Amino acid sequence: MLFHKKEMEMLKDANICLRQQVHDLSRRIEGCENDCRKLADICSENGCLKEQLEKLRLRLWHMGYEYDRLFCEAELCKVEQTVPGNRKRLSQLKGMYAGRRCFIVGNGPSLQMQDLERIKGEVSFACNRIAEAYPHTSWRPDYYLCTDTIAFADKVAGLIKNEKNILLPVDFLAYMSSADSAIFYPLFRRYSIVPEFSTNILTGGAYDGGTVLYTAAQFAVYMGFRQIILLGVDADYPMTVLPDGRKVVDWKVRSHFYENSLEDAGAIKEFSSWVDYNDTVHRGLYAFTDGWKMLQYQSKQLGIEVINASRGGRLDMFQRKKLEEICIG
Repeated sequence: MLFHKKEMEMLKDANICLRQQVHDLSRRIEGCENDCRKLADICSENGCLKEQLEKLRLRLWHMGYEYDRLFCEAELCKVEQTVPGNRKRLSQLKGMYAGRRCFIVGNGPSLQMQDLERIKGEVSFACNRIAEAYPHTSWRPDYYLCTDTIAFADKVAGLIKNEKNILLPVDFLAYMSSADSAIFYPLFRRYSIVPEFSTNILTGGAYDGGTVLYTAAQFAVYMGFRQIILLGVDADYPMTVLPDGRKVVDWKVRSHFYENSLEDAGAIKEFSSWVDYNDTVHRGLYAFTDGWKMLQYQSKQLGIEVINASRGGRLDMFQRKKLEEICIG
């Protein structure tokens, strides 16, 4: 009997404990439900705020492009005072090659002289030190571009003499005594989260994308080409990490077709040797492939085919074809 009484007290205590646990659990569930309701309200409110914020961002984005158009107009008016007829020559390029194909020629180490001979007769864009190839080929680009005043400002006189159609940013005008044979356009060199892209250089200028070839692609779109073929575009700068942790371009490794020795560096190497590429976003730089990623996106939106006919390299985001398959004969 004593054992039974003790057992009953134990069961009573256990029942009280269980009730307390059920009560605590109920309160916790009620608290969770309240928290869930509050969270839902916050999410709903945040959703509205996010929508408003996105609308404001879009307005600022479009305002930015409106400022770009105003700035572009001012730049072209200024150029017109020094180079009369520049605006007309730039406007004549619009849609000039509608529906045709063009080649954008880079200076990567994969470029071979026989490649240039194969594209004779094709419309082509080239840049920077492409003249290093001229002694070895009769090919010449139809359009020459250069955007780097650091490396090429002191060479513009020679560029004017050697090239027939030269496309230069407005800021090159300050380094030139005679500019009648060049066409000048506004180039926005600002850094954005992703490179911006222009389809109408006459009214909106062009945008920097980390490589002059990105500007060439914008001109190709502006001029109406429906197929862009990349040649000698390796997009494969060799990188190395210094003892202090900086990730820089390794100029000891050949990165251009014209380099025959370590001394053949050029001013751009002196400039880039100290640039730290570990964090391109916060250093106001574009990664080497950022511009190409934007071209890939824009070309799909515009219905333009981009083909990579380069021998090797790392630019695998575009369809690859052998140059021999493209230029038969």
